[in-house]
Amino acid sequence: MTAPTQQRRRPAVSEYDAQILALVATGRTTRQIGLELGRTTAGIQSHLSKLYRRMGVRNAPHAVAAAIRAGILTVDRPAGRQ
Repeated sequence: MTAPTQQRRRPAVSEYDAQILALVATGRTTRQIGLELGRTTAGIQSHLSKLYRRMGVRNAPHAVAAAIRAGILTVDRPAGRQ
């Protein structure tokens, strides 16, 4: 008998969280994100740290991957690529 497959839960993220994750996904630094959103670098770093903890991830690449898997972010693929 096999164990039932575990349902992936979508992490609880706000629109602001999703906006920051989208900026992280583009490769922006915390400083660049702060400037774009009118926040301090320390504020963005603190927010990301708390967001990563809520999502159960340790860093930006893992957060972006988790957000894509959860449907929070989507991946735009160039034409002709699958």
